[in-house]
Amino acid sequence: MDHTLQALRDPEAPALAEPPPTKVHGLADLPEMVDRFLASGTADGSLELEPGLAGTAPRAIQDAAYRVVLEALTNVRRHAPSAGRLEVEVVRVPGPALRVTVTDSGRQGGPGGLPARRPGGGGTGLAGLSERIGALGGDLSAGPHARGWRVRGVLPLRLDRRGRG
Repeated sequence: MDHTLQALRDPEAPALAEPPPTKVHGLADLPEMVDRFLASGTADGSLELEPGLAGTAPRAIQDAAYRVVLEALTNVRRHAPSAGRLEVEVVRVPGPALRVTVTDSGRQGGPGGLPARRPGGGGTGLAGLSERIGALGGDLSAGPHARGWRVRGVLPLRLDRRGRG
């Protein structure tokens, strides 16, 4: 395959450099991300990150937990930019598991939560994230909560040799 691709490339074109490695994020990166999000909008908010939890889970679990928060914040920015309150909670629960919950208060002065999706509209963020978390042996749920929206991921704190909880 490499030889075929090389033959198809323009011989005058410079060689393509290897893409940079994908950064794996962890729980320790959450305070900075949440602070940046809150500083760039109108929402008041909080992050409850259980003390001593950062760095204790496998890297794949920590990265997945980070991505739950990232996807939830992206959806708040996109669908409820006037949310007045945002709460992020990352705690250990029986299992042993890691529970990541992001709850927003919904749009101020209007109906809460995400608007109904149009057929063919919207992204695949939550669906892709659900598959990723499921592959690790966890579970993702998202839906209306009070006047806002809640995204919750539960991830195993231990993985077997196949990378599942």
